[in-house]
Amino acid sequence: MHKASFTPERIKVVFFDVNETLLDPANSFKQAFRSVWEDFSGRLSRGEDTADWQDIWTSFQAEQKALRPPGGRRDFWSEQVKRNPAALAATLKKHGLSLGDTALEGFFGKVAEAQERSPVLFPGTDKALSALSQKYRLGVISNGIQTKQTARLRAAGQLPPIREENMFFSGALGSRKPDPLIFRHALERMGVRPNQAVMVGNSWTKDVLGAVHVHMNAVWFRSGRKQKHFRRKVGNTRIDVVENMEELLALFEL
Repeated sequence: MHKASFTPERIKVVFFDVNETLLDPANSFKQAFRSVWEDFSGRLSRGEDTADWQDIWTSFQAEQKALRPPGGRRDFWSEQVKRNPAALAATLKKHGLSLGDTALEGFFGKVAEAQERSPVLFPGTDKALSALSQKYRLGVISNGIQTKQTARLRAAGQLPPIREENMFFSGALGSRKPDPLIFRHALERMGVRPNQAVMVGNSWTKDVLGAVHVHMNAVWFRSGRKQKHFRRKVGNTRIDVVENMEELLALFEL
């Protein structure tokens, strides 16, 4: 096992991004999709057998991929969401089913509501935050609306170990990552110097570079990339890159 990158003597605060770092929107969407589909399928089938949700889900994912614009550019979550109605319409057609535009919109409206009610954490998040909170103070620096983001974290069971007063959101500050202002504000409120804090986030530009530019430490969280822990550099600053919470936890002396 490699030597821990961060120790309690040197690091006092660990900040996290929310979406795609603590919360897993893809898995949350999948679970919400299943719940809503099972409700809708009864009305679509008209008393007859209809496709299993897993078959619908697999077809839906294939249609999503087919609708993705060419070019190999990263597929952002917001762009996937825009393709959802067309992908589901194509999926249902393959199974001899159909929904009108209004019903498709209603379907994904219900999916969004289900996601808000039951957000899903990345595997190991509970364990990681509980362990880290024994030696480090935890906080959040996130782009988004404070009430919505804190409600998601509360629903996911993460208040505590992350105290609400240690959460800093762009919606309340009028400053979005990677703007240095939001990072400096969080550091000042937590009473620590930049080199005493670590930012953990999934965005290279917003989280990693934003933190490094104010001289904070940073960890790039790249869930699902199927690549074990490695390091990159920004100038002379070493950036640990992790694929899951277990690898993240290994970076810290506990």
